[in-house]
Amino acid sequence: SAATAAESTAASRVAPAADREAILAMAGAFRVRFTFRETVPLSPGYEPREAYETDAVELVRVIENREDFISLQHVLLVGADGPRPMVVKHWRQDWAWEDGDLLEFAGGERWVRRRMDPDSVRGTWSQAVYQTTDAPRYESVGRWTHEAGRSAWESEETWRPLPRREHTTRDDYHVLVTRNRHVITPEGWVHEQDSRKLVLDSVGRPDRYLVHESGLNRYERCDPALLAPAAAYWDEHAAAWSEVRAAWR
Repeated sequence: SAATAAESTAASRVAPAADREAILAMAGAFRVRFTFRETVPLSPGYEPREAYETDAVELVRVIENREDFISLQHVLLVGADGPRPMVVKHWRQDWAWEDGDLLEFAGGERWVRRRMDPDSVRGTWSQAVYQTTDAPRYESVGRWTHEAGRSAWESEETWRPLPRREHTTRDDYHVLVTRNRHVITPEGWVHEQDSRKLVLDSVGRPDRYLVHESGLNRYERCDPALLAPAAAYWDEHAAAWSEVRAAWR
C-alpha cells in the first residue's frame, strides 16, 4: 500500500546505527602517526620531496551528537612525553546524514556551494573538515560499508587547500585533489588519503599535476590520562570556540 511504501521510505532515511557507531568510534584518546609520501612524479623533471612523518597524541571529543549529525573536535598535545607539553586545537570533522548542501574548495581563497539532488545522496554521509581556526577546508560525500568485520567510509574526489605542513614552505602547487578513506580498526582507526598535487593557471583552472601523494594517519588508542591537558583546554575554551563556529556559519 501507499502507507507501507511511505513507512519504508521514511525508515530508509534514518541513519544506520552501524554508521553512527563507526563515526563515534573515532572519538577518544590516541597516539597518532602522520605519514605523507610523494610517490609518482607527473610533471617533467619533478623530484619527489622527502617523506613527512611525525608523531603526536590527540584527543577527539564528540561536541555534537544528533541522529543525523555528529561533530568531532581534535585537540593535539605536542611533546606529551616531555617536560612542557603544548596544546594545539586541531581539525574538526562534521558528519551529516544525507546532506546535499556541500561547501567545496575552489582554489585560491574561494569556497563554493554545491547543492546535490536528494536522490544522489540517499544513504550517504557528508564529511566537512575545518581548519584549526574553524575556517572551512573541504567537504565531500561517501558511504559507510560494513562487511567481514570491516567498517569504512570513502569519499568522492574533492579539492583541498594546501595542508598546514606545506602551505608555509612551498608554492609550486595550489590544490590537493584527494579521496579520503576512514577505516575503523581494532586499535582505533586510520585515515588514508590518495592525493594529486595540482597546479592552477592564472584564472584558476587546472593546468598540470606535479605528483601523486599517499597519506596514512594511524590513530591507536592510549591512556586518556595522557591527554588530560588537552581535555582541560577544551573544557575551558569550548564555549568560546562554539561562538567561533557560530560566527563562521
